[in-house]
This record gives sequence, structure tokens and C-alpha cells, in this order.
Amino acid sequence: MVSSPEQPVTARADPNAPLTNGAGAAARAAERRSTVLAVLGLLAVLSLLLRETLFGGLILTQADALLEFEPWIQAAPEGHRPGNPLLLDQSLVIQPWLHFAHEELAAGRLPLWNPYDYGGQPVHAAYTGAFLWPLNWLHLASGSWHAFAWIAFAKLGLAGIGMLVFLRRGGLRASAAAAGAFGYALCGFNVVWLGHPHTNVAALFPWALIALGALAEQPTARRAVWVAVVAAGMLVGGHIQTATHTALVLAAYVVFRATTASPERPRMGARALALAGAGALVGAMVAAPALLPFAEYLGHSRAATLFEEAEATDAVALADVAPLLVAPNLHGNPAHGDYTGPKGLNLNYSELVGPFVGRLLLILAVAGAVLRWRDGRVRFLAGLSLFALLVAWQAPPLYDLLREVPRLRSTKLMRFGLFAAFGLSALGAVGLDACLSRLRRHVLRRSLGLVACVVVAAELLLFARGYNPATPRELVVPDSATVDFLHGAGADQRPERVLGTRGTYLFPNANLFHRLALPTGYDSIEDERMAQLVGLLTSDERARLFVKEIGYFDRSIPLLDLLGVRWALSAEPLPPPFEAVHTSPTGLVTWERPMALGRAFVAKGARRVDDDAERLALLGAEDFDPRVALFEGPPPAGAQAYEGTAPPGEARLVGHAPGLATVAVDVDAVALLVFTETFDQGWHAEVDGRPVPVQRLDHALCGIWLQPGDRTVEMRYAPASFRAGLVLAAVGLLVLALCTFGRSARRSP
Repeated sequence: MVSSPEQPVTARADPNAPLTNGAGAAARAAERRSTVLAVLGLLAVLSLLLRETLFGGLILTQADALLEFEPWIQAAPEGHRPGNPLLLDQSLVIQPWLHFAHEELAAGRLPLWNPYDYGGQPVHAAYTGAFLWPLNWLHLASGSWHAFAWIAFAKLGLAGIGMLVFLRRGGLRASAAAAGAFGYALCGFNVVWLGHPHTNVAALFPWALIALGALAEQPTARRAVWVAVVAAGMLVGGHIQTATHTALVLAAYVVFRATTASPERPRMGARALALAGAGALVGAMVAAPALLPFAEYLGHSRAATLFEEAEATDAVALADVAPLLVAPNLHGNPAHGDYTGPKGLNLNYSELVGPFVGRLLLILAVAGAVLRWRDGRVRFLAGLSLFALLVAWQAPPLYDLLREVPRLRSTKLMRFGLFAAFGLSALGAVGLDACLSRLRRHVLRRSLGLVACVVVAAELLLFARGYNPATPRELVVPDSATVDFLHGAGADQRPERVLGTRGTYLFPNANLFHRLALPTGYDSIEDERMAQLVGLLTSDERARLFVKEIGYFDRSIPLLDLLGVRWALSAEPLPPPFEAVHTSPTGLVTWERPMALGRAFVAKGARRVDDDAERLALLGAEDFDPRVALFEGPPPAGAQAYEGTAPPGEARLVGHAPGLATVAVDVDAVALLVFTETFDQGWHAEVDGRPVPVQRLDHALCGIWLQPGDRTVEMRYAPASFRAGLVLAAVGLLVLALCTFGRSARRSP
């Protein structure tokens, strides 16, 4: 990317080259001013894009789409149309989880366990919430809906400034680097995934290249620290698929730097390679509090096998997707309500327009590849762009080959469009720099460089404008008659659950905004056993995939009582024992099931059933007795299966919070206490202060064997994987501190 031989001597090939005389000092000052102006220009453009949500009082959220569903539709203005229905996952996953995490932290608890979805879910282990991603701390600390706009602004700024620094380090003039920075910050991928964790990782990609390049130039432990910091940031970003794709591209970059060299760009030697590997390892250690719980949860989820067995994305014709590189709205735009393009499994507008960087940058990218082809870095960028485009466009045989790679096949490979956008933005900057270098007049170079930046920024602003909705606060999770009734009935205070006969009623996980508990949930990682249990409540064949795919619940069976479903939402009549207790203005009826069991109760019988199929058949039967607990494996010493016509005692829940429960129990014989939250290895129990094992009951729930007497049972969720992650992170941070401030670091050249 260095300047061409015909470039005037007033422009330096390497902005970081040492200059010692007065002219050099002036040149350095001019370089710094140019870079600062480029940064300010980038931030101004981003402020213009997000001005309504940064300064205008609106909220950067797609949560107005919830007004399409019960019960929020009860508060929808007449004629309401959501800003962008394609972004629904923001309202169902990212923002509800961050809202929940903020409330937990405000209450003095770590947001590790969510008792409101899936009968209980290790929400931190679900990973997508990205609670450890530093920019999300803006919301975790404030709880403000306005924080989402500042998070988005910071992410785009991080991506753009990273690209600017990367290109400036490559020797490009400020105007060319600024054009590339606009291109990457506002590329298709970063715009359509702005409110998702994908862009947490994408924002750090240029910084990873910078860190590796700096390490190649000077292989010291202190420079390896930056590799570790960026790696940790990517791994706590909340999107393991994008992190995996990024790691593959970075590995290719390391190979490139290790096998090519030039006078101004040294080859990455053995020491630099070792330090890069060590930095990545230490970064993973720092991210271990996120990674280890995620790996544990993934191991007993349905996703672990389903994603490997099924196609991650439906097929798309090259003729339908390639033109979007120059015309992203060729098939319409979901934000405009007129999208008619390819649709299917994980196939939509957001998946198709990732490589878009604008027409001018695309033309300049071709010019850059032609005019600077002899530069190895240009060839690398061209190769990366072509490779990523072919993968993003599902071009055979490359796409087919990658689909055969274990684990990689379960990722959405079309999202390699991110790296096509990066490569094209960088090549476009190279092309602009090459064209400007051919002009002899400084004023003309400066003017045309500025014009090019304005055109690139304007084109991408027009593309990005409105895709991520700016929503009035009154349309964000409004109150409704149904929610008000449930709150009045104490459903948000007592550990009772609500179930909609349609999967979209009280759409999970948006129920978290109201602290109403469901047996269902919405995520791609679901506890396998709990998913099987919930699947017994429906005849919908989609239950074999994910709970989130279930369209309706139509089985009124005793399992509902075991799961504590006291309230049902339905517009159609429900059979006894359901009783209609409230009707909303839209006709949604709240039904009560009075015999629903509490969160903790003493089983009147205990039966051992080791076979999964037999156990599920019993649990789903019309004559199942929910007070008879089904356990697996041999009971502990002193306990055995038992039968009875009534429980041998009673239990009273005296305290309950996410990840915590206190139960007062009085039993006159050995008995099983049933705790109807999802079983997880992270649950720990104490009876009268003495640790006791937590047993899996009823296929997916928790239980504790009790000896006769008055007992106090304390339940606490504290996963060993999270504690181990904290230890590894502490060790990793200590290593980074020693490398940064230790004696050897101070002596490093």
C-alpha cells in the first residue's frame, strides 16, 4: 500500500518513519493534524447518522416491532408499522438480556441465571448477551435505553478509526485512509448487524491487524499485550461465529506476514510468531469467564448436534446476490417494507448485503488493485476480497468445501462478506491514494481527496439511514392490559409461569422486561432436556428443532402443573381446569390453572426411571401425576423410591431470586424436594448449612433428598466453569500487567 514512485516528495510513504530535522518535525505535525481531522470527520459522519438517537430523544431500538404481537399490540397506535421487522432478534435476545443483566447488577447479583425463560437458563453462558463486552457496560451501568445509541456510535467509531490507523500505517495519505475508514465503518455488514454482537467482533478486526503488524515490526512482550487485549475483546464480544471467521482470516494474515517481506515491512519471524500465539492464548485466558460457561452450556444443548447436521443457510443464486454489491436495495429493503429478494433459512437482506461499501469505493478498489498490484499487501487484500466474496455468494466449489469442515459448517458462511467489505474498503483507499499520487498540484490532490471522501460518506449514509430504527420511547415495551392484570395478580412477584397458546404471545425473551416467567424461551442454544420437556406441550413438529420454533401449544396435560404454569394466554377457549379471569381490549384472554404447583414442593412419591424415552412418555401422559417425582440412577444412601397418597410433609418457598432460593421444609420421612427450575451442574444446595447433592428429577428439573425433620434448604447457582474462568482471567491479567510494566518490558527497545 506504499505510495507509488511518482508520488511528490512532500508526501511520505510511511507516516511512522522517523524524522529528525525541523522539516521532519513539521511533517510529523502535519501528518498528525491530517489524521486528527480524518478522525473528526468520521465521528461527524457517525453523529449525523445517529443524530436522532444521540441527541434527538429517540431510542435506537427495533423494540417497536413487539407492538405487532400480544400483549403489546394492545398499546399500538392505529396504523402502526414497525421500523424494521427483520431486526426482531434485538428485541427478543440482546436488549432483554442486557436489561435483565442491568437489573441483576443493580440488585447486587451477577447475571448468571435467568429463571424467567426455559424454566431457568444460564443466561451468561448463553454468550450472546456479551455482558463482559466493555461497551455494553454503558447500558449495564445506566440501564438507559439511550445507551444503545452511544454503544452503536462507539462500535462504528472503533471500526472506522481502526481502519484509518491501519491504512495510515500502510503509508496512505489521510484523505485516502479516511475514505477507506468510511467504507468499513458503514459497510453493509456493520450497518445491518449494528445492534447485534456480530459487530462487537467486527469493530476490532482492524485493530487485530494493527497489533499483529506492530508485533512483526518489533517482537516484544509489550507489543504482544495488544494482541492479547484485542483477542480478549473479540472473544467476549458475544458472537463466536464471527470470532471464528475472524480468527481464520487473521491466521491467513499471519502466514502472509511470515512469508513475505519488503524493506519497510519486515517478515514476521519466529519470535514474533511465538509472541502472537502467546498473546492469543493469554487473550483467551482473559476471556475465559465468558468462554468456559459457554462451552459447558453448548455441550448439553441441542445446538451442539443440530447445527452440524442441518444446513445453516438456504441456497441462493449467484445472479440474485452478486448485483447487491453495487445495488443493495435492488430487491427492496425491509426497513422500507418493500423487500422481495431471496428468503429462507438464515437467508434475508442482512445476510446478503454484507460486502457493500458503495460504488465509488468499489471502482477505486479495482483501480487500487491494478495500479499497486506489485505491492504484496495489495495482492493479499485482493485475494481476501475475492475469497470472501465467493464464500459470501455461495460460489462452488469453495463454499461447498468450507461446508465440509467440521464446526465451520455450522456457522453462517455468508457472513464472510465482512472481510470482503474490509478488503474492498482498503483497496478503495489504495486506489484513491494511487490516483491522487498522479496529480502534481497539491491543491488539486487535496480537493479531490476531500470530494472523494464526501461522496463515499454520502453514499454510505444514504444506504445506512433508517435501517436501524429510531423509535419514540412511548413505543418501547409499553404497558398493556394483560401485563397489568398479571402484575396485579402477583405473577411478577410469585414464582409462577405464564404460557401463551401461540409462541408469539408474550414473545420470549421480551417477557424479561416485565419479569414474567415462561417455560419457553428464544435462543439458538437450549438445554436439550428442557427442550424435550417443553416439546411435550405441543403437537407442533417444529418442537424437534428448537423451542423457539414452536408455533403453538395445544396440549393441556398435567405436565403444565409440574412446570408451574398458572396462567395461560389464549384468544380461543381453553378446557377445564383453565378458568377465564381477564379479557384484554384486543380479545386476548388470561386463563388461570389453579392447581399449578409452586416452584418448590415435596413429592408424594418417587419413582426411578432410567430410560429417557420411557420417562418422557410418562411425563407427557394425560394421567401423569406431577406430584410423583421421576428420578434417574441410584438414590443416595438412606434414600429409596417411595409411594404415598399424600406428600410426607410440606415445603414453603421463603425466598426466591435469580439463582437463589430458600425453602422451609417439614417432612416426617425420607422425601424428595422438587425444585422446578432447569437442572444444571451449577446448582448447589445446602440443607441446614450442610452441602448436599442436587439430583436431576423429571428429566430436566432439580431435586434434593431430605431426611425427616424441619429443614432449611438453600439453593444457589454458582457454576464451576465461571469460577474457573475468573481464575484464568486473573492469571491472564497478571501476565499482561507483568509484560506491560515489568522490568523486562521497560527494557524492551
